[in-house]
Amino acid sequence: KALGDEHPDYAGTLNNLAALYQRMGDNAKAEPLAATALIRTVRHLEAASVILSERQQLAMNQMLRFRLDYYVSLALNAGQRYQAKAARAALTWKGAILVRQRAMRLAAREPRVTKRFTQLQQITRQLASLSRATPEADQDDWKQRITALTADKERLETELSRDSAAFRSALKVITPELIQASIPNNGVLIDFLQFTWSKPANKKGQWDNTTSLLAIVVKRDGEPKLLDLGPIAPLSESIDTWRETFGMSPQGKQAGTAIRKQIWEPLLEHIGDAKTVLVSTDGVLGRLPLAALPGKQPDSYLLEDHRLAMIPVPQLLPALVNAQGTDELSRELMLMGDVDYDADPSAAPTKKKRKKRRPGKNRSDLVQSDFPALAGAAGEVAAIQVLYNELFEADTDDVQAIKQARASEATFRSLAGQFRHLHLATHGFFASEQFKSALDTDSIASRSQRTRLASGDVDITGLNPGLLSGLAFAGANLEPVPGKDDGILTAQEIAFLPLNNVETVVLSACETGLGKVAGGEGLIGIQRAFQIAGVRTTVASLWKVDDNVTRMLMERFYRNLWDKEMSQLDALREAQLYILKNPNSIRSSLDVKDIQPKQTSPQFWAAFQMSGDWR
Repeated sequence: KALGDEHPDYAGTLNNLAALYQRMGDNAKAEPLAATALIRTVRHLEAASVILSERQQLAMNQMLRFRLDYYVSLALNAGQRYQAKAARAALTWKGAILVRQRAMRLAAREPRVTKRFTQLQQITRQLASLSRATPEADQDDWKQRITALTADKERLETELSRDSAAFRSALKVITPELIQASIPNNGVLIDFLQFTWSKPANKKGQWDNTTSLLAIVVKRDGEPKLLDLGPIAPLSESIDTWRETFGMSPQGKQAGTAIRKQIWEPLLEHIGDAKTVLVSTDGVLGRLPLAALPGKQPDSYLLEDHRLAMIPVPQLLPALVNAQGTDELSRELMLMGDVDYDADPSAAPTKKKRKKRRPGKNRSDLVQSDFPALAGAAGEVAAIQVLYNELFEADTDDVQAIKQARASEATFRSLAGQFRHLHLATHGFFASEQFKSALDTDSIASRSQRTRLASGDVDITGLNPGLLSGLAFAGANLEPVPGKDDGILTAQEIAFLPLNNVETVVLSACETGLGKVAGGEGLIGIQRAFQIAGVRTTVASLWKVDDNVTRMLMERFYRNLWDKEMSQLDALREAQLYILKNPNSIRSSLDVKDIQPKQTSPQFWAAFQMSGDWR
């Protein structure tokens, strides 16, 4: 009565009461309490998103994630009765931050609403701080102040919604029904979620917790299905074993078979004959190309059985499907490659060069090694440029190839948003594990402090996950100079670029598809950063691929896309199938031992994954 039912403590109390009823064996009383606690928590996260940075949102999401995990656990423990409801709850949670960040940044860039947007942030911050301050005396005054601030907030939201389509989009809750309606005809969505499965232990007051994997299967009609896929530990071990030889050794083949049996075979009856299988991975699955798992026939792959279209998170699906093309961009293709990592892009030719950086000289140096020149990058960029000019009557400005010292951070920032397609043949950068992310458990504020986080007064130790990965450009091997670019464009910097008119980014670089795992948000890395910046489709790699094979695959992908006018998914899939089925086509650039008699190892075709709009 003192705090009201929107206070975070109210949701916490409901969750605790639900757990008590569950221990007493009364799931019928536990479920509505846990469901209400989760709804209140989601509403709390949505309200706080206007004033919190992405790092704070992710940390707050991590701290409150146990509410979702508890509800899903309760549903699984109780049989089929609540599982469809739990599936919808998980769809509502996963990826909400990515979608809100994407929309909010579009809104904040609109000059005519910037001032009111800033006022809204200030009022929301005041309201969040006041509503969490338990009144000791004059409750009437406290309630009046909350009422007044709420009215101001709602007035500004109404004005912003009226004047900004981007802000309306940011406030729109992506419901499971919207996601379901966005699934293509004859398609199915498979949403993987890594979660903590909690069960009452035999010992009084204790719980057994197991990190597990589930899949949510959604079609255009009918209830979503919730499938338990078992514990993460053996799956993670099998993925590590598979990656050692890309499934080609006896142990690797066994690991691939074990992975298929655990995470794919339980899905087959639900997939049926679906033409397009949309997949959103989570947790440890981010290191595995599903297309390279064993297929239904001996010595075959899932690539041959299904059209697998990867999407970042299900909540982004409506925006991808309903995105409208733009005629604002007059330029078509920007290529960056053959980067000189030792060059100083800001120096005059006659000026003394800066010293080379000493990688890893102290713990504050995130970059632990030099970036060597990519031998095949120049040929790759030239071949794609020639192909484009061969197929299209392009103006001089339509296609731009940027190389050597010109391939700098500054050049990328100034030009990237002007082109429909970006192709980047450069190194990816990833900090070593010694640098803690703000998403690490011991970096996040204690649960007793979580209610203060929404008002922005709780410090989160650890680095923003967006600083732990990026792309290397000219000057990346030089000693950084305060106030100047250091040659590393971090994921955080990418996320703030105005790239909402860019259709495709191809990251022809090492491990650009990886990143820090954030429960319920996918991977926090380079690929996600481009998606937040507004890019519709990204292609990135999970490991380093031979330069010549990469060039061949990319040339075939673009020819399929531009000349044969295939969908983006089919253009990449056909190129991968060609490399798989034609080992002789790449034999000249590789050792014979790397090539199987009838097919090519996944090492050479499975690394590149497309994420986003597959059409």
